[in-house]
Amino acid sequence: MDKIRLLHIAQSAGYGVTMYVESLIKSLDSNMYEQYLLGSEYYNSDRFSSIVNKLITIKMDRNISFSDYFTVLKCRKIIKEFTPDIVYCHSAKAGIYGRLACVGTKTKVVYNPHGWSFNMRCSLLKRILYKYIEVIFAIITDKIVCISDYEFNSTPWCIPSSKLVVIKNGINVEQCYASLTVEKITRGALDIPENAFVVGIIARISIQKGQDMLVDIATILKQKIPNVFFLIVGGKSDDIPIEKMIDDKGLSSNFFITGEVDNAIEYASLFDVAVLTSRWEGFGLVLLEYMLANKPIVAFEVDAIPEIIINRYNGLLVPSNDLTAFADAIYSLYNDDKLKQELMMNGKLRVNALFNIKRVADEHEKNFAKLCLYK
Repeated sequence: MDKIRLLHIAQSAGYGVTMYVESLIKSLDSNMYEQYLLGSEYYNSDRFSSIVNKLITIKMDRNISFSDYFTVLKCRKIIKEFTPDIVYCHSAKAGIYGRLACVGTKTKVVYNPHGWSFNMRCSLLKRILYKYIEVIFAIITDKIVCISDYEFNSTPWCIPSSKLVVIKNGINVEQCYASLTVEKITRGALDIPENAFVVGIIARISIQKGQDMLVDIATILKQKIPNVFFLIVGGKSDDIPIEKMIDDKGLSSNFFITGEVDNAIEYASLFDVAVLTSRWEGFGLVLLEYMLANKPIVAFEVDAIPEIIINRYNGLLVPSNDLTAFADAIYSLYNDDKLKQELMMNGKLRVNALFNIKRVADEHEKNFAKLCLYK
């Protein structure tokens, strides 16, 4: 039997999307799939070239621009060259490139928005525009993968349910454990005091991920925990003057920002509490890593987060944008070691039971097989 030729298209350099693409590629059955990756320049590394039959990188703009026309033409040329059975588009911009490039071909098209763009906290006009784009492009899509029940339930009613499938996110548990067992990064290497109570977040610095709110939370928490320290792991994707915000609050000695790093989860070994301050979240894959790293979690109760975190079972959930409640939740973990231990134990159990990438890969393979039957 011939292998299924699968071409992934990925533009986003976001932590969750890249980790998802990498883990899924590694987990699909190599006896059944011949896999290719067409990505933005961010994907041009041994990390990705070593796991696919062929890696092609081209310029892909994050925002809509005139150059998108030429990018679509390049994608179409590559698709005609490789003649994949399935093109799998990851995130909104890749979804535009890949689906337009496949028009008029016999290639089946799968699209994973990794969080609907119209669920972002932006202007009403933008949300309406994004929704119309998704509805129109659904016409030229064979299957849309929703990564959470929240994403499925927020799908526009005019997109046929027959085109939708819920495949909840998962994580490569074995790979995550391997990353956590490498030589530990020390507090001294980052000038973090040894006696500090470290609150950490792994996420690109952006409006979505809400590190600006973490600065305000730090102001509240500093009054309760004098030795509190905040570690932000990730580079910038939005032009947020985070350093100036920290300096204006007089908190420069209480923060460290790593910038873009490889294998970010290694830094979780330094955390006493792991947080996620997202304003919106299609899933929140890093929460699974936090749990495997054996860290208690505080997060805002937004979008799909409650599908991962059950309040006071494997983490603490706080109403959206309630900064005082968020600071109080961190403080409760500072004072209650028994609660911390319960959350950490239940977190590991929940990830292993429900969110292993092997389950994600199996569900993808079943859907890919059905698509190829009707080619």
